[in-house]
Amino acid sequence: TAANSDPDCFISKLKACSHRGDAIGAERQLLLLEQEGHDITVEIYNYIIHACATSRDTRRAEHHLGRMLELGLKPSIVTYNSVMNAYSAVGDAGGAEAWMARMVKDGVMPTEVTYGTLCKVFAHHGLVDEVKAIMATVERRGLELNEYFFASLIAACRLASPP
Repeated sequence: TAANSDPDCFISKLKACSHRGDAIGAERQLLLLEQEGHDITVEIYNYIIHACATSRDTRRAEHHLGRMLELGLKPSIVTYNSVMNAYSAVGDAGGAEAWMARMVKDGVMPTEVTYGTLCKVFAHHGLVDEVKAIMATVERRGLELNEYFFASLIAACRLASPP
């Protein structure tokens, strides 16, 4: 029916899947959008990658970013932050750092959210010096240190060995 081919209907369902961390459901909505001949945008892929991050599936998040590139879509700051969040969710600081480096290489500048994602994963490992270094970078770039940075620093101090 005409209502079923309305892209807003698919996108609403895609958003719901994204917020639930339902990567398979999000992929299903992408497939339906493609089958109906609708334009696939960076925003649509961002929802899918966010679903992957929420479900802690780094491989799937990377796959969809690669698919975006194959389609000629330019990843946004949201895209890269979502992939970094997937790595942060599984405690992989190296993976998150690698994606931040890739983001910068691709000409996308980190934001407070990007740096906050790194702080979060470093904090989970008790890496106080790394959190402090990121906070110094944020200040040097003229960005704002918000309560999330300080919460990460406190969490890193709490988990540090020795305390």
